[in-house]
Amino acid sequence: MTRLWTIERDVPGWTDEDVAAAGLSAKMCVLWYPNMSWIRSLYDREGERILCVYEAESEEDIRQHAVSAGLPCDVVTPVEELVPADLAEPTEGDLAEREVGFGRPPFQPVSSN
Repeated sequence: MTRLWTIERDVPGWTDEDVAAAGLSAKMCVLWYPNMSWIRSLYDREGERILCVYEAESEEDIRQHAVSAGLPCDVVTPVEELVPADLAEPTEGDLAEREVGFGRPPFQPVSSN
């Protein structure tokens, strides 16, 4: 059974060309793993790391793919997806019970008077 994984890749000193080449390598090598899909990656330019989301059967498959693609694979973590559209919608009562951030007062419905 496949599940979602995040992969943290430390990439100090990488250029935009290095990132593009790594992406191409990952795309080519994922073809060797029929139960693996590369979902998305996020590049933290300042932090010099890439966070990837994959669907795969095991951490071992994730790590083997990284070796095949010549990519760093520093931390692998199983995760679950949370999609805002799949979550319950808040009610006015829910919102009234919570203080909105940045020092704003709790939500107050507009009166119809």
